[in-house]
Amino acid sequence: MPNRLKLLPDCECYALWDVDSLDNLDSRKLSISDELKEKISKWEELYDSTLNNHDPSQSGFSNLDEEKEFDLEGRDIWKKLKLELGEEYEISYFSVVENKLI
Repeated sequence: MPNRLKLLPDCECYALWDVDSLDNLDSRKLSISDELKEKISKWEELYDSTLNNHDPSQSGFSNLDEEKEFDLEGRDIWKKLKLELGEEYEISYFSVVENKLI
C-alpha cells in the first residue's frame, strides 16, 4: 500500500499531510530535490502571508488572480511531488480555487 499524502495549504502549518495519521509533514524531511523543497517552503510562506491575525475573517488573497496563481503553483508542486516521490506515494491536492480535494 502506498504512503498517502495530501498537499493542502494551511496557515502556520506545513502544506503536506499524512492522510492516514493526519500528521503535518515537513517537506524538508522528504527525499525530494532541494529545488522542490524550496518551492514548497515559499508556497507555504505565501499562504501564511494571507492570514490577517487581527481579523481572521478578513484573511485571504487580495484578488481572484492572486488566488488562481497560487493554485497553479500548488498544482505544479503537486505534479513535481508525484514525479519525484514515485509510485511509493499516492498524493492528492486541495485546490483553494475549486475548494476541493483533487
